[in-house]
Amino acid sequence: AYYKISSVLRAEAIAKVMNKYTINDNYVEFPDSLEVRFYDDFHQISTALTCNYAIYYPKDELWKFSGDVVIKSMAGGTLKTQELYFNQKDKKLYSIKYVEVTDTTGS
Repeated sequence: AYYKISSVLRAEAIAKVMNKYTINDNYVEFPDSLEVRFYDDFHQISTALTCNYAIYYPKDELWKFSGDVVIKSMAGGTLKTQELYFNQKDKKLYSIKYVEVTDTTGS
């Protein structure tokens, strides 16, 4: 799946399996890993997210990533956790689990 703004590629989602459920609760599930690549204005990968499981609730614009969640910046920073939420509406990323952040210097 691709996400574009004004026909410019901004993100690409790669998954082995994607299940879309529309009865009762409307959600999309990625039960067998997910990789999301985010692109900069020069069409280069700027950041990549990987996880073992993800679920997306379109009505709430809410993502939940779980199981070995890693966000890696091509500049060198890394975030690791077991569970991470992203609220697209508010553009907020948060977790209630332990989070390890490494900056570009390795600290």
